[in-house]
Formats: sequence, structure tokens, C-alpha cells
Amino acid sequence: MATYHPDRRQSDPVPNGPGPEPPGAIGSPLDQMATGTTGVVRTLRGGAGAASRLAVMGFTPGTEVTVLQNRGWGPMIVMTRDVRLALGRRLAHKIEIAPPSSSR
Repeated sequence: MATYHPDRRQSDPVPNGPGPEPPGAIGSPLDQMATGTTGVVRTLRGGAGAASRLAVMGFTPGTEVTVLQNRGWGPMIVMTRDVRLALGRRLAHKIEIAPPSSSR
């Protein structure tokens, strides 16, 4: 069922959130990486609270991250700075990862 919005016609679709990355953008959210892949933190999205929390856990730009478990639902397990961490999907989505070769 569509959500009512006074500035829209009933036939217009309701947006479900931000669209895809623009063409040529490097990087993807950590929660979309497959198990066994490695990347480098490119940027941290979100507000100051989320960025601070991620930085305290060791996710700073330039840091290597390896996905140990990502089932596509529930928390994921990653390794960064020789520490294994479990991250919720919403927080993991705020970490933009670039391939290791493009960060050097």
C-alpha cells in the first residue's frame, strides 16, 4: 500500500531511501561485502556519534578490514587491526570500503 503524501499524485512511487551509488564511485558499504573479502576503510558515513563509535572500534580511513562472516542477515563478523568484531548491519552499512589495490 502506498503512503499518502500531499505533494504527490497517487500514481507516483514513494521513494524507499537513497538511490544507487553514482557510476564510477569507488567503494561499497561493508555490509555488502562477501565472506572472505578484504578491503580498506574509505569513509565513515552517518553522524558524529556513529563515526566516533566506529573510530573507537578501530575503523578509521586507511584501515584494512576482512569479512569473516556475512550471512546477509543479522550481525556480521569482521577483523580489523588483529581484532575480531561483531557489527550490526546498520552500523556496518555506514562504513564505506574500497578495494585494497585502489587505496594505495
